[in-house]
Amino acid sequence: MISPGNGVILLESLGGRANRIVSLIAQLQQLGAFELCTGIILGSFTELEQHGEYAIVEE
Repeated sequence: MISPGNGVILLESLGGRANRIVSLIAQLQQLGAFELCTGIILGSFTELEQHGEYAIVEE
């Protein structure tokens, strides 16, 4: 597994609706990746935008 320690996590997805993105974020959270990294960059989430599902992921 790649260690995010002292690194920056970039999250971006061309495909994947809200349930998939929420699941991936939850997995990273359970692994403690967000506590180990120095920053997070959010890129484009194309399919979320197309289906207007940003609010679901924000919860």
